[in-house]
Amino acid sequence: MAQFDVHRLDDTYLLDCQSDQLDGFNSRIVVPLIAVGTIAREFPRLTPRLQVGQEEFVMATHLMAAIDRRLLGPSVASLVQERYTIQTAIDVLTGSG
Repeated sequence: MAQFDVHRLDDTYLLDCQSDQLDGFNSRIVVPLIAVGTIAREFPRLTPRLQVGQEEFVMATHLMAAIDRRLLGPSVASLVQERYTIQTAIDVLTGSG
């Protein structure tokens, strides 16, 4: 599993935000990617829009959680090119940015 890979769990896309240096743990820190228009209020720095294939999603950073890595299937996309945007959203959530 790689940081900033997108995995599908049932009908939800999950963005893996955990450092690759922590790959030995049985859990991964993930953020759900939800359909545009389903979040009550978007904050561009906290809930940026990200493209997965031809679809646009909102990164629901405020819903970040740990999940058992065995629940994550194979990667369906990589958002490593959005590293700065993703890291900024996490920094806003934790008060670092």
